[in-house]
Amino acid sequence: MKNDIKINVFDVADYILEETEFKMTHMKLHKLIYYSHAKHLTTYKKPLIGEIIQAWKWGPVYPPLYHIFKDYSYENIRRKTQKGNVEKIQGSYKKAIDYIMEKYGPLNGQELSDRTHFEAPWQDAFAKGRETPIEDITISKFYLRKNKL
Repeated sequence: MKNDIKINVFDVADYILEETEFKMTHMKLHKLIYYSHAKHLTTYKKPLIGEIIQAWKWGPVYPPLYHIFKDYSYENIRRKTQKGNVEKIQGSYKKAIDYIMEKYGPLNGQELSDRTHFEAPWQDAFAKGRETPIEDITISKFYLRKNKL
């Protein structure tokens, strides 16, 4: 299924926050977006979003999204970003996100963070230094090889 519309991290975040039945912390939201991006890369051979993801201490993080929700710390997020457009989430975007939400939505942020810490894309980037970008090619190769999504 082809998508002509480009989406961004805010579109995905707002979609997840609107559609989820699970509690959603800041940490959990970043990891679910990361895994949705990985799923789209491996299944459809194209990035879900264009924003750079960085390797932070607690796993993959999208800096623009972090700054919107940083005051929530470990509390559940109770609002959307107000910068996203959930109407743009359709086709392969929706399929990838919904797949990840069904598979990993029940996990909490710490469980998802721990999971990323055992995976090469985060490990390799973080070994180069905090806030090092996690490259799409690294994500794609790892999850295709390991068939982990």
